[in-house]
Amino acid sequence: MALVIIFKELLKTEVNDSSFIVACFDESLNQKTQNCELDLHIRYWDVNNKRSQTRFWTSAFMGHSNHKDILENFESCVQGLDITKMTQDPMTSNF
Repeated sequence: MALVIIFKELLKTEVNDSSFIVACFDESLNQKTQNCELDLHIRYWDVNNKRSQTRFWTSAFMGHSNHKDILENFESCVQGLDITKMTQDPMTSNF
């Protein structure tokens, strides 16, 4: 089993154990491939270290994209995460 798979599973467990998740994404032109690239970072509360963490999650190459392409790629990138934690309002939820 490749190390990247092990580390990705450990990160997925940490993120899904968190009460809240924030997905941060950036769509930009990759200068080398000349394609649009969607980078996704996840911000979450690390329950083990009791601090906020922001970690790289994945990238998607989209070619020329519109809003539908960005949404489809975003949804594909967050598969495996408990995205219901992204829709909670932290001001009204119990920690």
